[in-house]
Amino acid sequence: MKDIPVNTEFPISGLLPKKETDVTSFLNKYPNYDGRDTVIAILDSGIDPGAPGLQQTIDGKIKIIERFDCSGCGDVNTVSITPKEGYIETLTGKKLK
Repeated sequence: MKDIPVNTEFPISGLLPKKETDVTSFLNKYPNYDGRDTVIAILDSGIDPGAPGLQQTIDGKIKIIERFDCSGCGDVNTVSITPKEGYIETLTGKKLK
């Protein structure tokens, strides 16, 4: 994996198109409208709570108040070990070798 070239020239500015969506002029016109004292609920299975932009508000408060993982991630028992010569039985009763 260490031999795979990494493109460090990726245009990450395009991931947050502030100019195209006119966010830049809005923030210049209303500099205090930065989301303070605003609570937003997000219902989405694709949120990464570890993303840097979701850590702290502009005044240092924690952004994520609470989160619930309803994706089923972590529901699979990875602690039990199946014998090498055994099988795995699915929820429908099928046996996989």
